[in-house]
Amino acid sequence: MAKYPQTPFPSMGELIFELSIKSGLVTSSAKEPNQLFEELKAFKDERARQGKQPFHFINRVISDLEKRLARFINSDVHAAATFAHVCKSMEWYAGLVAASDVTLLSREQVDEILWMSAFPASSTAFLQAFERIYPGTDLKGMLSSKEPLADHLRSLCRRGNKDYKAIAQYRANKHGIDEDNARKTLDTWIKSTVPGLENLTEVMEALGHREDTGKMVWLLVARLLSKIGPRKRHHILTWMLHSDEFPPPAELFQLLKNAKGNEVGKALNIGQDRPWVQIRQALYKPEVPRDGPLLEDMIARLAKTWEPIIETTQHEIDWFNGRYLALQGRYEEAYPYYVDGYNNGVRRNNDVHTDLLDELLALAGRLGRVKDVKRYHELIQLTGVTEWDGKKESMAEHFESKFPAQLSYPANGYLKRDLGNMDEQTSPKS
Repeated sequence: MAKYPQTPFPSMGELIFELSIKSGLVTSSAKEPNQLFEELKAFKDERARQGKQPFHFINRVISDLEKRLARFINSDVHAAATFAHVCKSMEWYAGLVAASDVTLLSREQVDEILWMSAFPASSTAFLQAFERIYPGTDLKGMLSSKEPLADHLRSLCRRGNKDYKAIAQYRANKHGIDEDNARKTLDTWIKSTVPGLENLTEVMEALGHREDTGKMVWLLVARLLSKIGPRKRHHILTWMLHSDEFPPPAELFQLLKNAKGNEVGKALNIGQDRPWVQIRQALYKPEVPRDGPLLEDMIARLAKTWEPIIETTQHEIDWFNGRYLALQGRYEEAYPYYVDGYNNGVRRNNDVHTDLLDELLALAGRLGRVKDVKRYHELIQLTGVTEWDGKKESMAEHFESKFPAQLSYPANGYLKRDLGNMDEQTSPKS
């Protein structure tokens, strides 16, 4: 499997994976079938699952997770409502990603900004909704606790040692183990150890709470909060207490992102020869003279200037090279540059989710790569907009709109590339 550069923004698949694992809804344990775990891993990066159509795959994984939640909390209705809000949050997040240029920022920097804006805002919305539907839990206390799950378990055992003894006896009888050992295990849970959902279910059965949806929901929340760590809990609590003092989360994200981007940009030690604007004009403005050698020279100069930061800018060079080749009519040669441009730039530059991906869609159509067309069409609908109506008959018109004839350059020997492994880089023609 190809290794792709880490994107600044975590993907929706990564977020769902983390929520699923840290909540305990899904585990990698050999004790249970691991199909969903493997599918969640595949869900983490759309670049690595080229054979799967995005909409179908995402919907199926979300559906499987919803069923697991419903079984745990004993409510199909509440599980469906929860995942409806999860999907809305994911759509909002996809819009934030598509609208943001974080070219110079690292994953760590973007993650920190997200946890000061978008993520605590979304988390607060969920937690306060649970608080309204299932009242009686000290949410702020849970967020400020050093051990949210251990404290929550102790709060459920209102009779103290009598409840601890009842739990130990229940588990000892169920598993045929020594009661003293069962009590020692329980003691670790009510101090700091985070057990799995199977063990937590046994605790609730012993206490007579297994059928109480509200209590099961808060148990799951407490486990998740224990797993995400104190820094993230602090950000959620801060947002919950002071949200009226902050701008809206998307606006706050952009403010923090711009400030960090300016800080990083000022610290860069790169040359001043950066003909980025001139290259864009030469590739997209018909009034600019069709001077191929000059354009080639500008792309080479920009690539040289950007060498110290090539990990964050490679997608721009790939895109420029791919478009220049396509405008020469060298479509097969242009295609791998566009694929690399997308893979290197996804969730890094907002133009990648709209312009580059739409051009890649048109180029795939021109080359007759039917599976790729379907995949890219679904991807662009997740993060952007295309004028193509999805009909085969209109693809030629769409291609012409992306690569108009008046922008054509004379073909030459620029960037000869071995295309022997082309079908290993992209999904197959069919």
